[in-house]
Amino acid sequence: MPLIILYNVLMILGTIVLSPLIFLLVVTSPKRRKTVLQRLGMALPPRGISAVAKGNGSTRPIWVHALSVGEVLSAVPLVKAMGREFDGRDIVFSASTLTGFEIAGRRLGDQVCAVIYY
Repeated sequence: MPLIILYNVLMILGTIVLSPLIFLLVVTSPKRRKTVLQRLGMALPPRGISAVAKGNGSTRPIWVHALSVGEVLSAVPLVKAMGREFDGRDIVFSASTLTGFEIAGRRLGDQVCAVIYY
């Protein structure tokens, strides 16, 4: 148990110490500026997430996550097959990079109910 407390204290201190650096990275990078609010959960994606949050009553949504472009492209056939296999089930797709997010939106926009950042 003491290791968990030490870990939490170090994480809090690290966050406080590194916050100015993180802020500078966000301010100076157009890619990060464009996505920071969604990544922090302060902005909703353009469509679909409110329907997912409510659910369709009987089942929870399926969540597929891909880190970047290569994984997004690899996941496209999986998501399409899942859409056929689990017809009527909501699918949420998340990506961690701006380019991956944009490609997921283009390739899977009509296959999933929401594309979000994670």
